[in-house]
Amino acid sequence: MWFQSMLALWGSKRRPVRSRRKPASARLTVEALADRNLPSALDPVSLPDTGDFAAVVALSEETFHVADGTFNVNYVHGSRLSAAVQGYLALGSQSPQFFTIRAHVKVMGNHIAGEPTMVFSDGSTLTFSYQIKVDKDTGIFEGSWTVTSGTGQFAGASGGGTISYPVAATGTLIMDGTISR
Repeated sequence: MWFQSMLALWGSKRRPVRSRRKPASARLTVEALADRNLPSALDPVSLPDTGDFAAVVALSEETFHVADGTFNVNYVHGSRLSAAVQGYLALGSQSPQFFTIRAHVKVMGNHIAGEPTMVFSDGSTLTFSYQIKVDKDTGIFEGSWTVTSGTGQFAGASGGGTISYPVAATGTLIMDGTISR
């Protein structure tokens, strides 16, 4: 448009044609919403009226205990260790659920770290990372675990606790803690 008006000016002695649009302001404008409601595709979520946020969070937290957990080391090659694990996970007051683990972890001297996945009979999974260190006096690996992901009944889970098992090719797995889901 500007170009056409300049051509018109050169071709005749007429004045340039001015745009009919109002120039845009370079300033941003903020408008308060006041009492207006904006449409939303989301429905509001109401929390239980406990008056205490900590109590709301605690509603979904359960105790976590591995009962009758056993492991068998399949092989150790360099810093890699493979083991088969099975046991029962007791959550809160629920009936224990059977699980298996095919663990592939890393051995670093007297430390072991890994991220095994518990697989349950219903197809749900719970993956956790753990790091343990051997206590030379007791001959037991001890440390902590933290939930990293889950599927099925453990989708969106979080939590953690303690883990221990003896320095042996076969032995008892003990895991305790809490989990929220």
